[in-house]
Amino acid sequence: MHFPRSGSLLPPFTAAAGPILLTVFVVVVLGGIRVGAADSTPKTGDRSGTRGMVTLLEEVRQRIPPSRNPFLSIPKAESLERQIATNRNTAERVPLHFSLGIHRLQAGQNERALEAFAEVDRLLQASTPPATRENVVNLRLNQALAHFRQGELRNCLSNSASESCLLPIEGHGRHAWKDGSKAALEILTQLTKENPDNLTARWFLNIVAMTLGDHPQGVPPAAVIPVTTFASSHDPGRFVNLAGPMGLAVEGLSGGVAIEDFDGDGLLDVVMSSIGLSDSLRYLRNNGDGTFVDRSAHAGFPGLTGGLHVVSTDYNNDGHIDLHMLRGGWMREGGVYPDSLLRNRGDGTFEDVTVAAGLLSFHPDQTAVWFDFDGDGWLDVFVGNEMADRIGRHPCELFRNNRDGTFTEMAVGAGVQDPEFSFPTWFFDFDQDGNEDLFVAGYRIRQVGDVAADYLGLPNTGERSHLFRNRGNGTFEDVSRPMGLDHVLPAMGSNHGDLDNDGWPDFYLGTGDPDLLTLIPNRMFWNRGGKRFEDVTTSGGFGHLQKGHSVSFADLDNDGDQDVYIDLGGAFEGDLARNALFANPGHGNHWAKLRLEGTRANRPGIGARLTLKVRGPSGERTLHRTVGTGGSFGCNPLRQEIGLGDARTILSMRIEWPGSGTVQTFEDLEPDRFYRLRETHPVVERIPLRTFSLPLPPTRIHRPNP
Repeated sequence: MHFPRSGSLLPPFTAAAGPILLTVFVVVVLGGIRVGAADSTPKTGDRSGTRGMVTLLEEVRQRIPPSRNPFLSIPKAESLERQIATNRNTAERVPLHFSLGIHRLQAGQNERALEAFAEVDRLLQASTPPATRENVVNLRLNQALAHFRQGELRNCLSNSASESCLLPIEGHGRHAWKDGSKAALEILTQLTKENPDNLTARWFLNIVAMTLGDHPQGVPPAAVIPVTTFASSHDPGRFVNLAGPMGLAVEGLSGGVAIEDFDGDGLLDVVMSSIGLSDSLRYLRNNGDGTFVDRSAHAGFPGLTGGLHVVSTDYNNDGHIDLHMLRGGWMREGGVYPDSLLRNRGDGTFEDVTVAAGLLSFHPDQTAVWFDFDGDGWLDVFVGNEMADRIGRHPCELFRNNRDGTFTEMAVGAGVQDPEFSFPTWFFDFDQDGNEDLFVAGYRIRQVGDVAADYLGLPNTGERSHLFRNRGNGTFEDVSRPMGLDHVLPAMGSNHGDLDNDGWPDFYLGTGDPDLLTLIPNRMFWNRGGKRFEDVTTSGGFGHLQKGHSVSFADLDNDGDQDVYIDLGGAFEGDLARNALFANPGHGNHWAKLRLEGTRANRPGIGARLTLKVRGPSGERTLHRTVGTGGSFGCNPLRQEIGLGDARTILSMRIEWPGSGTVQTFEDLEPDRFYRLRETHPVVERIPLRTFSLPLPPTRIHRPNP
């Protein structure tokens, strides 16, 4: 993942003191990344329990200088101001003021950023020789960005609407307070006239014009990007963002999301984290009436801060879904923080058991996979740590479950510390032939212009995504182009589900990077019967422009179809956004929900292979699923939510349990039901569902399934 200086696309000023370039890649399925050594691991002492972990986190935070964390812009800005106060050398003051403006912009202090950029402008006009074209372009882009961010804060955060930040920006998504966008429009219009080949300025200009309701007429004809550029080739119905009225529009930075029934009341709750060092884990309990209430304090989460990712599991086989919170990702040597393993007591409260479980270690990490690698019926965990240039090595870790609540680290013996570089990725059976296929999301872009160029069909240097079809003989075939996925899709958050319950897995990508100028839509792809993926971002209303991270597909109202929740926000302190919940309008197809309970295999059945044979008016078909939390960054519920299309009968369902080798087959199940299936028990148990209606606008027709 490429971390340029936020807001800058070219080397700014030769002596700029902005954040250092950082390249990282993410692995989800048994891969890893490493970042430097912990040169000052704190003395841990007695740090058992949640209170001990809260104390330890604060100690680590105090020990790590802010200069080591590339996303702490406020202390860097304060340091630059002290340098500027004592520096009278004009040549040196230009890059100092520019860097000051960048850090103020990243911190969300847009007025002060504009003051710094104005001083750069004044100094450049008096400089000899004159400023280079690259530096002027860079300065103008950042001035426009600071003006635009003022408008975003007032319109998209303070007065957020369901249409806010959705590309193309229309209706209530347009800015009511227009001064920020007007100032940005003026700068960008002149910039594109002087630099017609600058795709970043052109892209940004079109977005700004949309916020004013002045697109395309307010954009020079040669610079217009028509809204037809973003048109969808299929319409899955409009998924309205209901996060606000439901109490799910949590404001924060990039983080993780896990959706589960954490308190055992039959309703799916939401847990989310944020990368901010003072941002605690959040628990939003489902009230069962279309709203959620913050129960973070009751859950025991205050003080458990700074998680870029959170993963759901059941490490002790007690039937209660636990949480694994990962910290330090993206922060380079400033991210040497411990993770947290949080034991669910079964009532929506949690206890930090990291120290007692033997999982305490200090590494920058952001990804973990829970699976039973040795087949003993207990879940083990692989943790992918990071690597960046000029930092010591942080090996990936494999912790074996000792079946007594503790773990033993054994990666070096097992030989699974590599690869060092990989991307957001997951296995799923997109063509439903019984073989797991592999999706790999490209991430590296040189600038946001690479994304604009991809939309416009122009050459670019962006990393493209890949879909590899499993041939079933141990080899894979790259089918990215015929499947419609050979595009620049810089994703971090990503997951798969079923938008319309047709039985074919679709997927959603949370896109962006820390650069504040990377305003690009998160992208949704609908599976056309395993033959091609259609981009339904616009028609479905999924194209949110804020940074997308963790994604979860989950049926929050228990009506049979999956809604989509996404964690939004960037890495810098000022890049805040409100999370979005896209409510499923309903499509009339059938479904089945399955809760597995292993007795010899791990309790939640992670890794179990399901094969369903179903029959409906269109004939018989076979569906395949593997039990897990889905894709990369974001956890779907471990209960399986399976679309059946028009099938009216489930002829048979086969379960291959992981580790134990148990194979079970059940027949004549009814669709549109929720079943509990226990290993070695021949009879399934039907579980009643508590359903309720979401607060959909009256103009929308919500079609609940039977």
